Amino acid sequence: MTKSAFDRWTSNEITWRTTGDLDFPFAAEHEGHALRLRLNDFPDEPLHTLFVDGQELGDFDDWPPRWRQP
Repeated sequence: MTKSAFDRWTSNEITWRTTGDLDFPFAAEHEGHALRLRLNDFPDEPLHTLFVDGQELGDFDDWPPRWRQP
């Protein structure tokens, strides 16, 4: 069984930075890819959505353990 693209990204060690954008408050660059986190309408929706190079990959509530918050 192979990992999904979402699982591969959430298992990488990634250092995030703040953007000042209320809708997409966090961004990062990793292995030449642009990553962004969208802040959703929590608790009616999952807290964040991960985008890689503009493509939506998945939603999550809990910050992955290998990610470094700003």
